[in-house]
Amino acid sequence: MFEILTAACMVFIRLSFLEVNATLKLRNVLSSAIITGIFMWHLLVDCRPGRILGAVAFVGGLLCARLAIKFGDEWLRGNFLTAVWLLGMKGSLLWPARI
Repeated sequence: MFEILTAACMVFIRLSFLEVNATLKLRNVLSSAIITGIFMWHLLVDCRPGRILGAVAFVGGLLCARLAIKFGDEWLRGNFLTAVWLLGMKGSLLWPARI
């Protein structure tokens, strides 16, 4: 869902890739915090692997932010839109429309 929203903001609103990611980051953090709270309330979270996954996700975010700054917006935008298009083609080949 976030990929579609990111692509739509880049194409229709003409925001840069970095601007879109900064804008959608707040939405991602809030929705993740709400869902995590619900699952923790129902004791469905195993915190040990969660800490490891959280640390790895944080480090990955830092590394990707450095790459985004290093390579620039146009290169990242092109790679992202190519990946979304390829995933769309893969989905349409695996699940063709039934008429």
